[in-house]
Amino acid sequence: MTALAFELSRTVHHDGHGGVADDLDTVDGVAAWIAQAAPLVAEVLGQPFTSADLDPEQPFASADLDPEQPFASADLDPEQARSAGITPERPFASADVDPERVRPGLLELRRAIRSLFAHAVQQPTRADVPNLLAPAAAIAHLNKTADHLGTQHLAWPPTGDPHLLWSGRLKSPNTLLLATTAHTAITFLTSPDRDRLRACPAARCVKYFVQTDPRQTWCTPTCANRGRVQRHYHRTHSPTP
Repeated sequence: MTALAFELSRTVHHDGHGGVADDLDTVDGVAAWIAQAAPLVAEVLGQPFTSADLDPEQPFASADLDPEQPFASADLDPEQARSAGITPERPFASADVDPERVRPGLLELRRAIRSLFAHAVQQPTRADVPNLLAPAAAIAHLNKTADHLGTQHLAWPPTGDPHLLWSGRLKSPNTLLLATTAHTAITFLTSPDRDRLRACPAARCVKYFVQTDPRQTWCTPTCANRGRVQRHYHRTHSPTP
C-alpha cells in the first residue's frame, strides 16, 4: 500500500534528453496521474475510488490543513450529505473533476515526500537539491495532510466480511486523494522497507527506489545499462599515465 507515494514521487523523471520532466506540469498530466492513482487510492481506502470522485468546487491548498479545526462527519448537514451522495459506506459520490484544482496540493505533497526520501538516503537527487524542504517542515506537511484521512473503523455488512473503513475529517474529495497519498508515504517511511530506499546513481536519473536485492544498484535495467556504458566510456577515454 505504499505504491501511491512512489507513484507521486516518480512524476519527476529524466526526460530522455539530459533534463528533468514533470508529469504534473500540465492539467492533462495531472488528470492522467489521477486516473493512474485511482486503483491505488481504492486499495488504501478499501472502497471504490475514481478520478470522477474529485470535486472541482473544493480546491485543496496547504492552508486547508488546520489541525486546530478538524473535520468530523457530525459537521455535515444530513440533507446535504444525502444530496451529495455521502454515506458511511460511500463517503464520496462522483462529480466532475478539474485536475487544476488539486494540482497545487499534489506539488506541495510531492515536494514533502521527495524531501523525506532524500533525508532517508542522505543523498538527494539533482532534481531535489534546489527544492528540498527541511525535514521538520516536510514531516509537518505530511502529518497534517494525512490527518485529514481520519481514522480506520470496523465495517461489517450483513452479507459480507468485516473490513476496515476510513472515516473522519475529510473536507473534500481533493483532500481524500492527498491525504491517502500522504498516509502511504508515512506507512513506508515507518516500515523496515525504508532501509532499502535508494536514490538511483545513474547520471540522468532522479528516481528513488526500493532495493529488491542487496546487489541492486540501479532503479531499472535501463539505468543499469546506461551506467555500464558510462563506466566503459570513462575507462576507454581516460588519459593513460
